[in-house]
Amino acid sequence: MRVAVVGGTGFIGRETVARLVAHEAEVLVIHRGKTQAPLPAEVSEAKADRMDEDALAAALDSFQPETVIDVLAMTEANTLPVLRAVSGRAERYVLISSADVYGNYGGLIGKEKEPPITRALREDDPLREVRYPYRGNAPEGADDMRAFLDQYDKIVVEALARSELDLETTVLRLPMVFGPGDGQHRFAWMVKAARAGGRAQIDERIASWRATHGYVTDMAEGIALAATDPRAHGKTYNLGRADTPTMAQWLGRVAKVLGVSLKIDVAPSGGLLADMAEGIHTKYPLVLDTGRIRSELEYREIVPEDEALRRTIEWEEQGG
Repeated sequence: MRVAVVGGTGFIGRETVARLVAHEAEVLVIHRGKTQAPLPAEVSEAKADRMDEDALAAALDSFQPETVIDVLAMTEANTLPVLRAVSGRAERYVLISSADVYGNYGGLIGKEKEPPITRALREDDPLREVRYPYRGNAPEGADDMRAFLDQYDKIVVEALARSELDLETTVLRLPMVFGPGDGQHRFAWMVKAARAGGRAQIDERIASWRATHGYVTDMAEGIALAATDPRAHGKTYNLGRADTPTMAQWLGRVAKVLGVSLKIDVAPSGGLLADMAEGIHTKYPLVLDTGRIRSELEYREIVPEDEALRRTIEWEEQGG
């Protein structure tokens, strides 16, 4: 199978490319050339900005892929040129979406008031009513990330992709992704606290909060599987680990991998993650039900949890 990846040199993209090669796909990576990443020798490359429809079309015409994976579709404006270029040049478009489409996320960030769904979220559960969840924070300049986030909404992008009648769209809703290369350093606080040993206090408002996470190589495996399996045509899948520890439990697992003795106390206020607790409503869990992709595509994690944590810890301690 011939698969083109738009945005295949970043955190999730380069791992996806590696897993596609492992699935014996012939791969083209389309990127701007601004991020250098070690790609497998057999992978082809083409330089094109995702906003340049003509350049994208030329790259796709040359490669003639069956499937195109779009790793960085974030806004209507940065997705339309890709969809226009792909339409008529590939059979299928695989969109990397996010767990932030669900109604629980709207409640988590204080934008919606519907009661939380406390079980794991399924693909057909209610989505956010509020669109563009990060609007309201004025950007400080043209390069401020908030200018981009003002237009960000994966719900809008999902709908846009499905409106392309010439394409079979597969949507993958990813959780909080961690591992080497994670620009958000989701586990950095855990590594620091666990390495210190002794006792650690974690804010009670978030100690028991649960959100699905996924190790980057495992998420890439799920993406590659959905991109190469015809059973995924037209489907939407949640991706993530099968179990969902609390934040306090994650800290304990990191300490265990480090071989550190750590006593975890829950503080009424203050302590670890107090700043995070101030900004979210933790009665809204963000737990994903990943049963569909596991039953329909036989998806399974390929990296044991201890190994995933060991690699993440090592990367963080080497300076991230």
